[in-house]
Amino acid sequence: MPYCPKGTAALGFLLSLPALIAAGRSEFGGTDRCVAWGSAGGTTHRGCAPDRSGGWTVGGGWLVGGLGFPSREGIRPAVQPVLMTSNLPIWPEGFSFRPVQPAPRPVGPELRGGFEEPLTTDRPGFSDGVMVMAPGVMQLESGVWVSGYSNGELRERVLTVGSPMLRLGVGHRTEIRLAGDGFRRRSMRSLDASDRVGGVADPSIGLKVSLLPEQRLRPALSVISSASLPLGHSRFRSAGVDPTFKLAWSKGLDRELTAVGNFNVAVPTDRGGRFLQRSLSIQLSRPAWGKWGGFGEAYLISQASRGATGVWAVDGGLSRPIGQDAQFDFSMGQQVALFQRSWFVSAGFVVRRQLWFGGRQ
Repeated sequence: MPYCPKGTAALGFLLSLPALIAAGRSEFGGTDRCVAWGSAGGTTHRGCAPDRSGGWTVGGGWLVGGLGFPSREGIRPAVQPVLMTSNLPIWPEGFSFRPVQPAPRPVGPELRGGFEEPLTTDRPGFSDGVMVMAPGVMQLESGVWVSGYSNGELRERVLTVGSPMLRLGVGHRTEIRLAGDGFRRRSMRSLDASDRVGGVADPSIGLKVSLLPEQRLRPALSVISSASLPLGHSRFRSAGVDPTFKLAWSKGLDRELTAVGNFNVAVPTDRGGRFLQRSLSIQLSRPAWGKWGGFGEAYLISQASRGATGVWAVDGGLSRPIGQDAQFDFSMGQQVALFQRSWFVSAGFVVRRQLWFGGRQ
């Protein structure tokens, strides 16, 4: 322990009185009045006495060789702080001494067995959200899709099993996405013919990058880029690698209602070459009852195929978390068009797992 002459300590104490006598109330419980000082080893010590002063309290400051300097953080150890043991003044009756232990370090979510963030998904619905997976977190989103179309002359039914999307967080703002429609079975019937085919659809690979967080009037923004690969069944395969770019946004409208939207640009390929396809969507979601959440959505696709007119559709559904790392969902929708009928029904699930530790900073 560094040597501290009695005269220096006494002078330091007298000079520190204006800093030590300050208005306020200690957070260390009840009506105790406390003072703290640092030792040369870096340990902070605190002494407390019952409040018999009629309203004054001992406040904070820096103690260096017995000199006190005000500080918003209270008394902190400085260069060569001195613990004044035998030179401490005589405190009022009831004064007690106890070392102040450092606050326990928060335990990371990976050590607690959970995640910092609630489960967020890009299903159900047409719109993708803005959230990305945390580093080391993998999430699988999958389901079953049944759709139908008829216009008086042609009737079509499509069953899609899987529709998997595997999301893996690889950075604090980036995730890798592997997706596809899985296995697809399509049956068509016209006035004079019928056809049935089944096979695997084209897979796709992509990235999702978080750009900006939500702030006041500004929505949160993310960008998604992907490319489908012509590796599926010949009847469902594209004629080339088809890129897609999405700008996703999200804005909380109140404590429960959230708006999400996408603006998408794709360049699909058919036998006639490439053509431009644009789509726009907006979705509103909020808690429904209990643990269930609901959403409603509208979206426009400029041309589903070359030369086709724009298609409006509406859909809605429910989702329910299962524990902390899984979800079940159900949705249904309808195309808005004259002289034809197009509908779909979907059910799916989401599971999340931690592959390696790497929470957000």
